[in-house]
Amino acid sequence: MAEDLVSGALPRTALAGPPRTGTFPLDQGVMQVAVRDASTCINANSVVSGAGDIYQRDAAGVAQVIALMEMQGLSSAKSNELADALVGWIDTVGGAVGADDAAYTALAPPYLSGSEPLSEFSELRAIRGFTPDVLAKLRPWLCVLPGVGPSRINLNALTPEQAPVLVAMSGGKFTPTQARDLLRRRPAT
Repeated sequence: MAEDLVSGALPRTALAGPPRTGTFPLDQGVMQVAVRDASTCINANSVVSGAGDIYQRDAAGVAQVIALMEMQGLSSAKSNELADALVGWIDTVGGAVGADDAAYTALAPPYLSGSEPLSEFSELRAIRGFTPDVLAKLRPWLCVLPGVGPSRINLNALTPEQAPVLVAMSGGKFTPTQARDLLRRRPAT
């Protein structure tokens, strides 16, 4: 792997690869670690694009998030509402600064929208409409990664159970059954 990095080729993840777990001794016990490929989910921050202090709605990223929500049984109306709330929480363009804050400043205690990409999944709880039930449905498929813009996934790391991610990424070109079959037919290496 080190030779690949030096030569400029990126290492690849394959289903038949080594286990991604480890155990490390500590002074007062043992730490067990399991590493999961973070490119097997739809990034919540994909609903915007931009950099620095300027973020605006990204139509392709929004479409991926909406498709994923609908695959998890949320209605089209609810999925669009949640995607709009997520964009409103992050974006800094398309209205006055703080224009999305009214829904949050009326709460007790009041707070302001983030106006920047999310840092962790738990931040979704603060966004209008992301109830515990909604978050439980989305948690296996939606993640928070540092990048913005449409999600990119690692097809080599997806399992057949993660077919909803592939369906959302394809914009509906695959059915869940077709996506599972495609993932099952992949070579393990």
